[in-house]
Amino acid sequence: MATLPDKIRDKLKLFVFRRVSMISHFQLSQIRYYTNPDVYTKVANVTTFNQQEFDQNLEFRYRNYYGWSSKVVLRKNDNFAEKSIFFEKKCFGEFNPTLLQIEPGSTNQRDVAPREGDLICGIVKPDSKGKLHYSKWFICSEQFYRTWTLLMYDSHSSFHKAEQKKCGPKAYWMSGNRLMTNNYLKWILGSEKKDIILSDDEQKQRYWHQRCENPARTWIHVYCALVLIVRYDELPSESNVPVVRGPETHPYPHWHLPPDFVQLFLNAYK
Repeated sequence: MATLPDKIRDKLKLFVFRRVSMISHFQLSQIRYYTNPDVYTKVANVTTFNQQEFDQNLEFRYRNYYGWSSKVVLRKNDNFAEKSIFFEKKCFGEFNPTLLQIEPGSTNQRDVAPREGDLICGIVKPDSKGKLHYSKWFICSEQFYRTWTLLMYDSHSSFHKAEQKKCGPKAYWMSGNRLMTNNYLKWILGSEKKDIILSDDEQKQRYWHQRCENPARTWIHVYCALVLIVRYDELPSESNVPVVRGPETHPYPHWHLPPDFVQLFLNAYK
């Protein structure tokens, strides 16, 4: 009988990671300047903004776009060495962390194009002429990239640093921002838990607008939970909550997951 790690590897084996090398946009529909996840102003032009604001606050929405990945293979399951992979807006999807599959993406998020250098992940298929394209794909967080690697491989060159830590690999992966996502949300929830009142200026300074997959934008501990359950055969509990520590952090002392996430995940792979 297949083990849980075996089932997960079978689900994820076709996911191919690449960096965006080139992108073409058509019909810019809107530019938004975000100061927190729910507050933005529409912008007519971007000439008054500096590079940090471009990276941190601005979101560009397009009626259409397409592009190509770099030719660099990032993981050994990628069998398309020395070839670029085509992607386009209509094939954009969202990652479902419970079923571990890419599903049709929301219209709202599909309008946001990746930028050159962004990490994307998806299923690659050749067309009738042999050209490679992503049949479904999403803009991918670095945390999901690490999670996928930890779920797919018992050993990997990217694990060497973790294996040398005195605290051990599991503690290493469960700390910092290695698997935890949405640093702003961690800070907000931790501050609220300690009854710390944050000013609008503090929140604006801390907020970075994200383009990656929905689980990483919405939740903090989804990928920690997946790695803990699948790789380390351990269920999330109040005694193993991952935290970020530091002089300017306010750790949130509870797991932050979608409702019933652990049970739904386990039920899916009985």
